[in-house]
Amino acid sequence: MPRRTVRSVAATSSAADSTSSCSTPTSAPNSTRRADAASGKYRSFSVEKRYQRKDGATIWGHVSVNWFYDEADKPVYSVTLIQDITDRKRTEEALRQSEERFRSMFQHTSAGMVIISPGGAFLDANPAFCSFLGYPLQELLNLHVMDITHPDNREETLFRLGEAQAG
Repeated sequence: MPRRTVRSVAATSSAADSTSSCSTPTSAPNSTRRADAASGKYRSFSVEKRYQRKDGATIWGHVSVNWFYDEADKPVYSVTLIQDITDRKRTEEALRQSEERFRSMFQHTSAGMVIISPGGAFLDANPAFCSFLGYPLQELLNLHVMDITHPDNREETLFRLGEAQAG
C-alpha cells in the first residue's frame, strides 16, 4: 500500500513507521498511542497535540485516528482526521491567564472582596474581607449575607438580593 501522509499522521500498513516528523517534541509520546492502536490495543483514539508548521509556527490539532483491520485482525491502514484547534487553545490559555490574574488580585488586595450567590450564600471571600469581619473563611462560608448584615440595612439587602435573583 502506498504511504500517504496527512500532516504528521500517516496512513500506512506498518505501525512502526515514524509519524512524528512534524510534531513538536512534547507531542512525540503520542506515537506510542498510535503504535498501541496499530497493534490492536485501540481501534480508534483521539488526542490533542502540537504541530510545527513549515514557517516555524506552532499550531494545535485535534487528531482522530481510526484503524481498519483485515480478516486476520491485522491492521491494514488508518484514517486520520486533524482539526485545527489553535484558536480554541489560545482562547483557553487567555482565560487561564485571566483567571490567574483575578485570583491573585482577589487574594492579595487590601480591599475586602466577596463572592456570593444570587441567594446570598457566601461562595468565597478574600483574606481582607475575613479580617474586616473577624471571621475565618470556613466559618464565613457557612453563613448567609443576612447573617452579617446590620438590622438597619436588612430591608435594602433583601431588596438587592431579590433583584439579583430576578436577573
